[in-house]
Parts: sequence; C-alpha cells; structure tokens
Amino acid sequence: MGPPSWSPDGRRVAWATAQGIWVGTIGAADSCDGWSMQLVIPGGLEPDWGPADPGAAGGGDGGHTGGAVAVDVKQRVRRSKLLRRGLPVEVACPAQCAVDVVARSRRREVGRAHADGPGRLVVPVSRKVRRGKLKLRVTARPAGAAAQTIVRVVKVR
Repeated sequence: MGPPSWSPDGRRVAWATAQGIWVGTIGAADSCDGWSMQLVIPGGLEPDWGPADPGAAGGGDGGHTGGAVAVDVKQRVRRSKLLRRGLPVEVACPAQCAVDVVARSRRREVGRAHADGPGRLVVPVSRKVRRGKLKLRVTARPAGAAAQTIVRVVKVR
C-alpha cells in the first residue's frame, strides 16, 4: 500500500494498493458507518490530487476519469481443478459496472458468467474444455460509459 494523499477539502483520501488507486470519502451520506471507498483507477500506482476541484468537472465517479478495467486471472490451471471449482476471475472497474465473461476452448464456448458489479466471479466450465489454451473474453459495461472488452489466455494443464 502506498502513502495516502488527502484531497484539498480534507474530506477524501486516496491510496494505492496492488489493485490500483482507491478513494475514500469521510462522512459519506450513503454509508451507514460514515466512510465509503471505491477503486477509481485500476492498476494505478501513485495517488495525487490536482489543483482543480475534481468533483465539479469529473461527473459521477468522484472526478476521476482514468476508466481502465482491470482483469486478474491465473495464467495456468489444472483441468481437474477447473472442472471441479470453475475459473476465478477478478474484475475491477472505475465505477459500478456489469461484467460478462465468456470462456472458449478450441473456438468452442465452454463457460459463461455474469455479474452486476466488479469483484470476484467464478466461471463454471463444461467438460468440453481440453488441455491447451482457454481464451477468456471479459466485457465490462461501466454505468454511463462505453463497454470495454479484455481478452486473457489461460493455459490448461
């Protein structure tokens, strides 16, 4: 985790983790404990606030516009484990997003999953999956933004 950076108004703090840059709002009205946090720049490294008021210019995501979607999945997996447990996929979006994952083995669809928000989802796969390459197509549709598609390849042993 990187050092935190306070916003000019003192109500928000930004910090970096392995997932990216997070922003926490102190005294958030939409939170029961008075604190809310959101991943705003997946893969970001060094949080900092600019001189402008980001809330006024940026829109609904706290003023941050680095809209990259991040996908984290194992590079190698055993077929037996894949059949038993499915394939875990971690998806991070800059704002609330709907996520669809399609898994293909040898040009044949072998699994599909959907989530209404970012986070961890498990893609169940059929017995049609074979050793070799498993191609994942992850499509994230952030609210109020264009859909982003990311392709990952997993080696099935």
